[in-house]
Amino acid sequence: MDVDLAAEPDPLVARRIEAARVVAPAGQAEAGRHEMTGAAPDMAFDASKELALPPVAPAPELLELWFRLAQRTWTSVALVPADGGTTAAAPFARSLAEVGRRLHGAPVTAIAPDELDFATAAALAECVRAAARSPEGARVVVAVPPLVIEPLGTAAVQAADVVVLCIELGRTRLAGARRTLDLVGRERVVGSLLV
Repeated sequence: MDVDLAAEPDPLVARRIEAARVVAPAGQAEAGRHEMTGAAPDMAFDASKELALPPVAPAPELLELWFRLAQRTWTSVALVPADGGTTAAAPFARSLAEVGRRLHGAPVTAIAPDELDFATAAALAECVRAAARSPEGARVVVAVPPLVIEPLGTAAVQAADVVVLCIELGRTRLAGARRTLDLVGRERVVGSLLV
């Protein structure tokens, strides 16, 4: 079968080809942003967004915790390891804040300092208090080191509206958890998270 390349293509076929052609505008090809020729002038295709993998689903425990917290009035929650042998709460604070950002519709920030000194503890407590004054409905999820090892974290925990204890099966000692409850105040603890 011979094809005459000089011949005019069928107008319908020509429009389909033109609409499907992707042309990279100057300077934007590297960023993965492309504009479709023949499409509406405002219509653009962003390859980095279209080809991105779907976000990883959060752990069911964090979803459940967020929904339980949503039943209460709060702007700040402190995640506190129940004992010195318990895993750090920082990764869970970040994950819970991500869940909140997806479900809450307002800013949810995770704060998890690596180390605490007097200045950092005071600044952390002030950040927690500032969330309560936020007009946009912002919330703060703060993670502190185990209070039985680093009592300076108590400043931020006392400033938080509610507290969640992080408990690790097989590692959290009952005596340490009781001591943490005494430092936090049992009435402020709204639940626990098995890590």
